[in-house]
Amino acid sequence: MKRNFVLVLVLTLNILGSQTLFAQNTIKVTGHSEYNLSPNEIIIRIAYQEYFTDKEESSESKVAIEDIEKKVLKTINKLKLDEDKITMGGVEIVRPYENRTYLKRRLKKSLIICIENTKQYVDLIRHLESNDLFDQMVVDFNITEYRHTEREDYLNKSREKAFENARQKAELILKNSGRKLGKVLNIAEINNRSGINERANFYQTEQTQTVVSGFQPIVVTYNLEVIFEII
Repeated sequence: MKRNFVLVLVLTLNILGSQTLFAQNTIKVTGHSEYNLSPNEIIIRIAYQEYFTDKEESSESKVAIEDIEKKVLKTINKLKLDEDKITMGGVEIVRPYENRTYLKRRLKKSLIICIENTKQYVDLIRHLESNDLFDQMVVDFNITEYRHTEREDYLNKSREKAFENARQKAELILKNSGRKLGKVLNIAEINNRSGINERANFYQTEQTQTVVSGFQPIVVTYNLEVIFEII
């Protein structure tokens, strides 16, 4: 019995020794990468409605929705967008309430446009301003969502960049040790769900009536943990 106990003890010590040796011949490092992307698709909702040119709101003074829509579309067409980038939105009847009085009913319509960059965004605002459409015709102008269509490609690039970052860290640690990296023993993702900017297919913005909404850069980030063999 005593001999068997000694044999078990020796085997246990050998296993523990092997584990310690294994730990001494590996290095664990983390890698990180990040891309800040500007949107290449910005979705804007423009709403416009009928109005009256006199205080009495006579039928003769109504500016019809058809005429307003022509002016809005003519202004948008200055951006030279493809037809599939402009989509007609909803139609509704509204009755404004001002000074404790309901005004006459009028039609309100909207359309959705997709632009590519902030330059087109600013150009659109300038065109609408130059035609005085913000004064009475356009009642809502909002960025509803935005995206980068190549986000998945950048995510793959981010994975590669994060691994390279981890490898460089490990090499720097071993620089003066006389040893070098061997094969990769394990790779694990870490903390890759920290924000909507990393996972969402689009990014919704807060819609504020008559106020132009803004947007933030689309962040693509990746973190991993790598265990290398040391040789």
